[in-house]
Amino acid sequence: MAATWLYKATNNNKYLSDAETHWDNMQHLHYSNELSWDNKARAVAILLAKITNKANYISNAEDFCSVAKNKAPRIPSGMIFIQPYGSNRHAANIAFACLVVSKQSATSDYTEFSRQQIHIMLGENNQKFSFVVGFGSKYPLQPHHRSSSCPVSGSCNFGNFNAPGPNPHILTGALVGGPESRSGSYTDKRSNFITNEVAIDYNAGFQSAIAGLLESQINGLC
Repeated sequence: MAATWLYKATNNNKYLSDAETHWDNMQHLHYSNELSWDNKARAVAILLAKITNKANYISNAEDFCSVAKNKAPRIPSGMIFIQPYGSNRHAANIAFACLVVSKQSATSDYTEFSRQQIHIMLGENNQKFSFVVGFGSKYPLQPHHRSSSCPVSGSCNFGNFNAPGPNPHILTGALVGGPESRSGSYTDKRSNFITNEVAIDYNAGFQSAIAGLLESQINGLC
């Protein structure tokens, strides 16, 4: 992943050669169904498809989105479910990646699939519940986040963290982990880091997908 971005930044062919060599050595990761902080093989395929236009990278990138759209497990609301820990994060990352694939592909369009995934997180689900703090009329009140669970003044300790009730501060824009099972079960509880943790890598794919959907809307594609 780093070598691919370095090639894009410098146009130095050594980095491209490194990236392709690393790709060849990552065969066991090539067909993962996730895109996450510790598995970026599919992201590398998407980038190399754009850079090289080689068929093996193109087919791998499109396979990723085809499997996600048509075969991945889903919770009742329709969001794909990759794993319990940070399920929203995984769905958002895939939504973003597939928007990029759609933009690069001459034959496949996953724009509507990606839009559906993001809209479910924003409240188009069975509970009419937004998983983005501060967005909509119903959203997480107890995100697992130290600063927002601290009082306005005075000391901050685990007594505050374990206190009942909403966080004193609204962590506007944060995407929480989300449903922790295929049934769609979700608990808005600060101590449940599986459902309510927030993180940079949770929001990165989500916000990038939002930007991609806005671009698609401007261009009349969704």
